[in-house]
Amino acid sequence: MAFLPADLASWFAPALAITITSFLFYYHFLFSQRSPFPIVNSYPYDFLNRRAHKTYLENAQELITQGLEKYNSPITLATPSGPLMILPAESIDWVRTNPDLDHQELVLQQYFGNFPGFEANKIMHDDPDNLVINLIKRKLSQNGKLVPILSRHIGEALEELWTENEEWHLIEWYGSTMGLISRAAGAVFAGEKLSRDGEWQRMTMRYATGFFSAAFELMRWPAWTRPVVHWFLPGARDCRKLMRDVRRVMREEVKRREREGTEGKGEIEYFDAVGWSEELAGGKKVDHGAVQLSLAMAALHTTSSALRQVLLDLCEHAELVEPLREEVREAVKDHGVTAAAVAKMHLLDSVMKESQRLGPPTIAGPERLVIRDTRLPDGILLARGSHIAVDQSGMRSPGNYSEPEKFDGYRFYKMREAGDERTAFASSTKEHSVFGIGKYICPGRFLAAVEIKLCLAHILLKYDVRFREGYKPQSAKLGIVNMVDIAAQIEVGRRHDADDVLV
Repeated sequence: MAFLPADLASWFAPALAITITSFLFYYHFLFSQRSPFPIVNSYPYDFLNRRAHKTYLENAQELITQGLEKYNSPITLATPSGPLMILPAESIDWVRTNPDLDHQELVLQQYFGNFPGFEANKIMHDDPDNLVINLIKRKLSQNGKLVPILSRHIGEALEELWTENEEWHLIEWYGSTMGLISRAAGAVFAGEKLSRDGEWQRMTMRYATGFFSAAFELMRWPAWTRPVVHWFLPGARDCRKLMRDVRRVMREEVKRREREGTEGKGEIEYFDAVGWSEELAGGKKVDHGAVQLSLAMAALHTTSSALRQVLLDLCEHAELVEPLREEVREAVKDHGVTAAAVAKMHLLDSVMKESQRLGPPTIAGPERLVIRDTRLPDGILLARGSHIAVDQSGMRSPGNYSEPEKFDGYRFYKMREAGDERTAFASSTKEHSVFGIGKYICPGRFLAAVEIKLCLAHILLKYDVRFREGYKPQSAKLGIVNMVDIAAQIEVGRRHDADDVLV
């Protein structure tokens, strides 16, 4: 070592080796001590948890199922973002009612809400005024006036994306389904003008997908390096640029609206999140760019993913298509393109919920952060800072559902007909808690339900859809996250006798 004096070089290498080894043992010891439950993917000499993380990312379902059965107690998974404690399904009531658990703070920390470019997370999960949450609850949820607006934009987008070609043709699966939801949501988020703007659609869709990619990219780095390294990572840089661009566009849009109001056109009521944000803010300055990207981040990825899963299930269960078409026709014939018509689509709602039951976005949830030391019912202490989630295997349990592994599109339809109103797609129960439960239940679930129903209604009446010959759905898992096949080979053809009742 020419850069060191001779007397230092002789002991530098051993000292460095001892230091690194000590650090690795300390890191492993610290990780092990953070959880009172067995770590099911802990391996000898895996000091940096590389094998543990690989096993988690590839086989989380197997780890959870076997771990809960083996230990008959909660378990811990070693994940790239830290220890994740999995509680048995029967713990959900305790999670629902415990004030020492928080979901907002968990998402804020896990997805770097305090970093520039990630402000869409911060304004959703760390805003004292709860502007975005109130916007969703008070203006965007169960708002019947939105239905014809959404339907019109879905019809326009579907014609552009899937064309009027009556011959079977392969579609751009991921982009077209994301674009369909983006166009519909954009109409009530940013207004009709921007929703038809291709560049606006590109920016919001890119942020909605790039946000999570950037977060996962940042998670790979040690926590102490992230405040510096995020400045250099491609994903985080892209998020910052998109945030700047969207803020610029929104400033121009707000100014345009102000000009219209002063050019003799009188007061114009805009039926979208831009206008409603100003109303709910009560005179306070609104970061419209962050609001718009927060809505996009929350809605586009999850809603389009759910839509894709239902379409794949309908391709596999084509016997449901004609009954669904007839239900949609009757509902629109009786009620027009209204919220009442959407509410009458009980079989479609049932198919959506069954699709969600067998293809949920995650295999463990709801997730919570322990914000104060708390104890499980059996007295075991969960320390402040612990990350927990509830096993969701109850959705495939024979104790909750008959023939749970079978896809039954009529399952929740029959339960509703028998008087169980908790079977609606947007409802949440202990057995089926995809949207969360309790205080932190997803506020946008009603809007998502309407968007998915309207998309499916348009598709059912206007298109035939099938798998390309030889294709079989290939689902994938990344840790506790389920991913719908984004490279599915789907063919569509415009129906010769397509119904236009939804126009």
